[in-house]
Amino acid sequence: MGKSLTPKYVLQMEGSTDMCWDTKWAKANLGSILPTVKQLEEFVMAYVVSTYPGYVNEHLGQAFGITIPSYARIKMNGELWNAIIEWRAPNFMVLPDAADYPNVARSPKPRFQSAIKESLHEDRLAIAAGELQCNGAN
Repeated sequence: MGKSLTPKYVLQMEGSTDMCWDTKWAKANLGSILPTVKQLEEFVMAYVVSTYPGYVNEHLGQAFGITIPSYARIKMNGELWNAIIEWRAPNFMVLPDAADYPNVARSPKPRFQSAIKESLHEDRLAIAAGELQCNGAN
């Protein structure tokens, strides 16, 4: 059986559930287990880009609108508010340009969605023509 570990640090962002802050990834990619405020801001902006149409968190952008969280903080897991590092959005901030974040994952959804729509359209035409019954039997 695998071993369960409680993360030492968690990331909190407005409008999101707490996320584990992966210290091994941070050490390898940022050079330290905890980010600077600027690196935390870059993480938040990449998250915002991920809510754009065609990206992996598009469903969040559709449900809640594309907005910049007003804060992001990293804290010790289990503590309520004592942030180790905190970033706060300024009163006015322009949404980031997706071209500035090429590593944000794109969603494969549009490619599959169009194939599903075509298939459903063909099935509806076949049902209307009497070539296909609603229960799927010919």
